[in-house]
Amino acid sequence: MTSGGSATSAARGICMHTRDASLSVIALAIAFAIAPLSTSATIINTIDVSIDGNPTSTNVFAGGTEAIGGYLDGDNLFVRRPYDGYDGSGSGTFRTLFELRDNASATNNPESGYNRATDSFPDVAMPGGLVGASIVYSNLKTDSSGQYFIFALDANENQAGSPNYYISLDDLRFYRGGTNDPSPLPGRSNLTDLGTLVWQMNTDGNNTNFIFVDAAINAGSGQSDLFVFIKKSLFDGAAANDYIYLYASMGEYSYMVPGSTDMTFNDGFEEWAILDTGTFNLVPEPGSIAALLLTCGGLFWHARRRRQTCRPT
Repeated sequence: MTSGGSATSAARGICMHTRDASLSVIALAIAFAIAPLSTSATIINTIDVSIDGNPTSTNVFAGGTEAIGGYLDGDNLFVRRPYDGYDGSGSGTFRTLFELRDNASATNNPESGYNRATDSFPDVAMPGGLVGASIVYSNLKTDSSGQYFIFALDANENQAGSPNYYISLDDLRFYRGGTNDPSPLPGRSNLTDLGTLVWQMNTDGNNTNFIFVDAAINAGSGQSDLFVFIKKSLFDGAAANDYIYLYASMGEYSYMVPGSTDMTFNDGFEEWAILDTGTFNLVPEPGSIAALLLTCGGLFWHARRRRQTCRPT
């Protein structure tokens, strides 16, 4: 009896171990299916080399899509390339809002502004004039899932070699206004006059989060170097004709982190745009999710069957 009892206990132990392992696989598969991989880091490095101890940020998203980038706040995504073949941000695909140009007397200064020309932000240029820069809520386009609005950055920096073509994105904000611009247009100290703050990449008001951008990934103007996916639900309550303002500040990282890699402006301009035509597939299609859930169901059935088979008689 003692010998038989020991064998039964051992069998139970093995079966329980197998069941626990199978259920762990199921839990992992479901987690990948229903939630994106997020990063708790305050720096998202979209450059192919490690910068100041920050390795390249690579994520594998649900559905198996791999891209260089990461999430802030667990939901809003900054990614270098959604997928091959959709890198262009020229006319017909993206609509230019505004450009940031370092127009200060000294070189290598941070550049900042939003999609309006104002004396408070001399770095702003609007190639398309007010018509191109003025966007309302109904102009925003989503990805194929309908969950994210898409924005793009085309960085144009010195191509002479690293780190000359690196630049940091230090602050990004979205405001929802009314049907008219505030008068006068606000400066940096009173940006809230633009309207309701929808989202900002530094929730504490300080520049503690940074995105590293490589302007040489897609050389030349008209090629996007960074795509930004902002949750559509953050804009809930917006009317179709409400103005949307995008504020960005770039090139401050090197000033805020002494002894760090040079991420300042040095040449050309940084162009912000919104998706105009086309779309992106950054989340799994419904069929992919269904297939994954079927796989999870199969694993669960297998674990249950093993448990019943191993049950001592």
